[in-house]
Amino acid sequence: MKYARVVILMMVAALWPATAHAARGWWEWLEELSGPGHFDGPAFSYEVMCWKGTEAAPCGRWKRKDPSIERNVRLDRYVEVTAGALTSHDRPRFKDLVETGQDTDANHEPVWAFPVTAAFMFRPHRSLDLGPGAGVLLFSGTGVESHARFIVIPVNLTWKPFLTKESWHPGAVGRALSFDVQTAVITKGFTGRDFGDTTTSFRSGREMRFIAGISYDFAER
Repeated sequence: MKYARVVILMMVAALWPATAHAARGWWEWLEELSGPGHFDGPAFSYEVMCWKGTEAAPCGRWKRKDPSIERNVRLDRYVEVTAGALTSHDRPRFKDLVETGQDTDANHEPVWAFPVTAAFMFRPHRSLDLGPGAGVLLFSGTGVESHARFIVIPVNLTWKPFLTKESWHPGAVGRALSFDVQTAVITKGFTGRDFGDTTTSFRSGREMRFIAGISYDFAER
């Protein structure tokens, strides 16, 4: 079974250590799916539930409260929902058609990918969030047979470098800046027919993805 690695460049957000990520927007980059791609476009995350110990707590989604209060209400778990709209632009859907002289305008029509995922995140340190997730990856475009793929995300990891040391007190930009790493498995493969072509030799099985990104939190405005 063939596996491919994919890199997604994301812009996501980090809050002051007492809160979970609030409302996060970013630019996402997804490498080709052993065929169409790569993809890029905007995405957005939103925390739907947050906890401190065994108690539910406010997520502080849109505007940070007074920092002196938040330091005493440190959240350690949250559920985050993410959605994006990514496009391949005019990149070739199938490289084998280009290499064999069968390239057409239709082979450069954009393919759209719409990831929708949910993750259960833990915060062992104020600079680090990690946890598993799952979701779907939806596809559309001219000639594309609209379809979806279930994805499993064994590991999401977000690191806020300016919060690594307790003695550091960064400004708003430092509080809002984070880097993300994620692994994801697309549980079912693709064929050329899925993306509007029956002449290509393209066929893939289940694929693994590596995801990385940099992000900014709207709540730190």
